[in-house]
Amino acid sequence: MTELKNDFPKSGHFHGVLEDTEPKAALRAIENELYTEPEATPNNKLVFSVKFFQEIDQLKRLVHSVRDDIIHMAGDVQITFALRKQASIGNTVVRNRRLSDTPLDGLQDGPCNQSCKGRGCKSCPQLFGAEEQIMVNGQELQLDLSLTCKDKNILYIAQCQTCHGSVDGSMEDTYFGQSATAFHVRMNGHRSKFKINSDLVYEKSALAIHCFTKHHSDFNMGHFKLGIVKKVRPIDLDREENKLITKFRTNIWGLNRIVVIR
Repeated sequence: MTELKNDFPKSGHFHGVLEDTEPKAALRAIENELYTEPEATPNNKLVFSVKFFQEIDQLKRLVHSVRDDIIHMAGDVQITFALRKQASIGNTVVRNRRLSDTPLDGLQDGPCNQSCKGRGCKSCPQLFGAEEQIMVNGQELQLDLSLTCKDKNILYIAQCQTCHGSVDGSMEDTYFGQSATAFHVRMNGHRSKFKINSDLVYEKSALAIHCFTKHHSDFNMGHFKLGIVKKVRPIDLDREENKLITKFRTNIWGLNRIVVIR
């Protein structure tokens, strides 16, 4: 303790505090000594932590049958199996909302197309397929197929399929956006703007403005296919969105040039 008290000030500790602490430390050392079991009674236990399984009784009988060999190798030790409960199917379903929202007949093998397969989800039918090639102003875009429309803090693409590949070459078809909320919630926000009324609600969505201008006779969000590009940290949403817009030039030949009324 004396050596420690001499060394601590070299690390920035104050002499006064150390002087006050020394009696308490000495008392604690004495108490620890009084309540410590003698070294003559070692802890002769081997504890194995395992998940519960049906054959545990067979394992215990096996260990008991080779008791003499165990004593020869490890001494007179007590072997204990601490059984942990296996995760139940109920807990797995309850904790995994993506699984609980998925109908059993909707599960499929192979590549995912970002669909959550939730009942009543309006975004799932509009998602790009896993095998579809997405071209934006002559560049191919890759989606993160591990994400679904229930993910948050994402960057997304909306591409008008009516205008895409049109012969006039205008390429006014693609929009990149961001969402801190779940993707399907953000898309429902766009759908709510597809209204023609005196409040000019459609002017609050670039997708609605595009359809109002280009597809006035068939004014609905069904013209668009949707995809989730990537998931990022909330603080990076603006920066990553701007990177996508700049890389694919949708602020020059695309819907990101549209001025939206907030």
